[in-house]
Amino acid sequence: MEILKKKLSSRKLWVTVLAFVAAILTNSGASESETGLILDAIKALVPAVVYIISESMLDAKAMGSKIDEAIKTGEVATQAIGFAIDSGEDDDE
Repeated sequence: MEILKKKLSSRKLWVTVLAFVAAILTNSGASESETGLILDAIKALVPAVVYIISESMLDAKAMGSKIDEAIKTGEVATQAIGFAIDSGEDDDE
């Protein structure tokens, strides 16, 4: 996952993607203003997408740590992610 995060945050990758999209748009007959608009939209969306993916990976890693800790301590793994399991015993007996 670290490799994916590193690749997605690479400016070289996104410059290449933008150049590729620009070439396709230009060759397909899109006007200069249409091409600019589409490229601007891509430039606006890429940081948001990279941020969402990065945060998701951090959250998944943190959740994995909680589950590992619950397993080590003998707790049920589902309790680490917020679910309680009913043991079937009543507390008021």
